[in-house]
Amino acid sequence: MERYIYKAVEKIKGQKVFSMPGHKNKEIFDFNMTSDVTEVIGTDNLLDPEGCILNSEKEVAKIFGVKDSFYMVNGSTGALQVAIATATNPGDEILIQRNCHKSVYNALVHNDLIPHYINAKYNKKYNLITGIELDELEEKLKNNNIKAVVLTSPNYFGLCLNLEEISKIVHKYNAFLIVDEAHGTHINFTDNREYSAVNYADFIVHSTHKTIPSLTQSSILHLNTEKFSRNDVLKRINLYLSTSPSYLLTQSSEFGIDFMEKFGYEKLKENEKNILKLKNDLKGKVEFFNGDIEDDTFVYYDRTKILFRIPSLNGFEIVESLFLRYNIRLEMGDLDYALALSSICDEREDFEYLKGALEGLSQISSEKSKEFNFVKEINPEIVYSPREAFFMNSKNVLLEEAEGLVSSSIIAAYPPGVPIVSFGERITKDIINDINKYIKIGIEVVGINNGRVEVIA
Repeated sequence: MERYIYKAVEKIKGQKVFSMPGHKNKEIFDFNMTSDVTEVIGTDNLLDPEGCILNSEKEVAKIFGVKDSFYMVNGSTGALQVAIATATNPGDEILIQRNCHKSVYNALVHNDLIPHYINAKYNKKYNLITGIELDELEEKLKNNNIKAVVLTSPNYFGLCLNLEEISKIVHKYNAFLIVDEAHGTHINFTDNREYSAVNYADFIVHSTHKTIPSLTQSSILHLNTEKFSRNDVLKRINLYLSTSPSYLLTQSSEFGIDFMEKFGYEKLKENEKNILKLKNDLKGKVEFFNGDIEDDTFVYYDRTKILFRIPSLNGFEIVESLFLRYNIRLEMGDLDYALALSSICDEREDFEYLKGALEGLSQISSEKSKEFNFVKEINPEIVYSPREAFFMNSKNVLLEEAEGLVSSSIIAAYPPGVPIVSFGERITKDIINDINKYIKIGIEVVGINNGRVEVIA
């Protein structure tokens, strides 16, 4: 057969990587494909660990200062769904940040949950989604019987919520706090560990593959409440994980955490200096986001995320130009910004190369429009619960004919990945107009195939 995947991957090898995974495609691991083993004498069973995996997970829990830790092999998707399944029962009400990961929305279907939403603030000054308002959070908890709250911190752009205060509010109303810290595993190995969810949340999810050296799809779920036992979590893990969990993935998480414990603090300090130098050298040419002291919906900006814009180009053009002209792979671009992710595996030369490329791009002009701000507060009418909508009879209709109908799937723009409508929500004329604008400008919209959307029949 034609090996299309192999050929595609071969073509992008050798690039400068400022995207996931955190190992940056460098030869850093002390294991290889010969370490791909299974549950045999001398190893252990991830779904019921009693030996080396259990011992390793106990070490991880000590490092992060939590009650229990669990290696996950289907990414933070699986970790979030296990956490939600542990903290809730079918029919429970749950509050989720509207810009949570898609897997959280899927968990609503799996567990038959009734959703309430809290929107992240749209910071007009910087055209960014930032954090949540604490007053709104308390109002939602006060007026509803919410069992669990699911929030994202840091978000895709590196903005960390005020989890200390949020935790007090959530626990005041006897709800569980689940924090998707997929983009912040490394924060625990810096001077800014106080902003990590491990200090405040009941369940914490870490994508080890995003910001520390670990293989794609590796992740960790932490349990940090006495209200659930280790066995409570393992019971749900057995529902969601493969019965053939990868030893390569579990080893890579173990390697990444060990590597960070040994070298992370000093290396991240060094990278911070390299990033600061890059920003200073490009003053007047590239605009970097460095936080906003006037926005109290977040308390810390993770500077390993290099979020920037070039006035003459939109984010898509920056990503494409760096790829084609300079052989650099960025994490993402939108209508305004581009995002370069750094990790412990980056060296001074990598930042110098990025600086040279950005200096070159800053001299390019473009005629493409940057007028449409795609970040909008979304409050569609919830007609059916997500599970009801998912299992109802559905049909495909042209987007233009969907006004007034109810979506039976998720329609989301990437980036930033916030659902425009989710399972069981009504599609309005304004929503259709926004979707058309996204498509016209070049933003990827998932949930639309050949101009058609899936709605309840």
